[in-house]
Amino acid sequence: MEPIENEKILPVKPAPIVWLVPMPFLSHVMCFTHLARNLARHGLNVVLFISQEDRQRLLTAHKNIFENWKLEGLDIQLRVLKLDETIIADGGVGGNARFVNPVYQTDDAFEKTLKSELQSDSKPTCVIADFWMPGPRETAARFGIPGWTFCSFSAAYLSIYTYLSHLEAVGILNLPDNIQDKRCQEEMISVPGLPVMRLCELGSVFFKDDPLNAPGRRNGPSLQKTDVILLSGFSELEPRQTRELERLLQAYAVRNGRKAPHIWHIGPTFLSLSSSKGAESVRVGADKKHPSIDFLDSQPASSVVFVAFGSDVNHTRKQIHEIAYGLENSQQPFLCVLHPPKKGPDVQVDDIFSVIPQDCLARTRGRGLFVQSYAPQMEVLSHPSTGAFISHCGQNSLLETVSMGVPILAWPCLYDQLMNCRFLVDEAQLALEICPGLLQLGYVDRKQIETSIHTLFHTREGSVLKQRALEMKQKAEEALGGNGSSTKNMQALLHLIEGLENANRKKSAFHIS
Repeated sequence: MEPIENEKILPVKPAPIVWLVPMPFLSHVMCFTHLARNLARHGLNVVLFISQEDRQRLLTAHKNIFENWKLEGLDIQLRVLKLDETIIADGGVGGNARFVNPVYQTDDAFEKTLKSELQSDSKPTCVIADFWMPGPRETAARFGIPGWTFCSFSAAYLSIYTYLSHLEAVGILNLPDNIQDKRCQEEMISVPGLPVMRLCELGSVFFKDDPLNAPGRRNGPSLQKTDVILLSGFSELEPRQTRELERLLQAYAVRNGRKAPHIWHIGPTFLSLSSSKGAESVRVGADKKHPSIDFLDSQPASSVVFVAFGSDVNHTRKQIHEIAYGLENSQQPFLCVLHPPKKGPDVQVDDIFSVIPQDCLARTRGRGLFVQSYAPQMEVLSHPSTGAFISHCGQNSLLETVSMGVPILAWPCLYDQLMNCRFLVDEAQLALEICPGLLQLGYVDRKQIETSIHTLFHTREGSVLKQRALEMKQKAEEALGGNGSSTKNMQALLHLIEGLENANRKKSAFHIS
């Protein structure tokens, strides 16, 4: 068609550019990939900064992820940061010390990249960095670029971290130096947005002897300076916790003479992806069905106990034995994912099947399935045969489970998981505790496993829990509906980003003229 005479052809405005900086650890990176895809689906140009090691881990877990982004027409660019190859080992090797250098190295590498592109067309409209990565936020702010926060933890975790950091800084709170101190098991603390907790349930990073405690001291003050805080969950899951976080940051903002940040839940981010129209039609290279899904296909509806402990827990031989016999004794179908056993004088192997008792394997064949290291968790949780999840209560798993309407048997191990357990059991009432009073990486015997499974599947208490799980699933779906809370928050975020880009264009036009 010929153009109409004198018709003005308006130039296409370039899309805003958003830089994303996760903490260099796979669970955080995965959460940022969901955010990246959501932003790109709304027409933004997204740059995701990750290490080479995390890129490889991402491809191992989702080998066609980059091809699928391209086929969906998403403008997501991957920037690989050059960090030491001795970055984060899998399975908890090295403890929290392994996170420290990668965090600081990411700070330095990001600053060099930003400085080199400040005068280019690829300069970001804004930078959204992990809660654990205050460096990139503050670097961006120094150069006049908004630096915002995306958190893969809960609102309660943010409020507690900010609150306790302040109390320690002004000398009101003096925690023991080590989480192993006996006082941590005995002393209680009242924290914003959660029931009264034992000190040990705060997680090790709150204690001075933990390697992440020192770098983590930047997080609380940094959070008070940011203008936008994004959370990967949905507000209906933690309404009281969100109010406490807002109240706390509002008080700090008044004291510091600044505006309080926007706090926006925009998730569950992965759920909005899985339900997006046409997403499945453009996926390529789909692997053949995982053995775990074949197993689930053979089991009755809502009957299978799914067992998994995230990416960072390796159990001892003794604990693996208790898990195996506890699942066997429950008489319930099960799918159990375990990482290689923890190395020790009695174990120097990387194969769980050399540790799981052979008699147990024989007696549970057909009713149970053990898998080493990986099963497609979202497919498992959404499968009609899955009836419960024995979970470590990591935030990503928590959101996935709640969004699928699966009741939880809580077995926290590390980090914020003990805090999440308290929330799930005492506040949200979406979980039963396998072993009340469990300490970090604590021991659970077979009887406790068997009893908790029986309670969930064969008692009134379990029935109530299942019903609450289904109700929360409905709320998660509604949050992402056309008039849902997360949908509105995403629209507000996009409007804010577009406003920043328009302001940048006007500024550039003024300088040119």
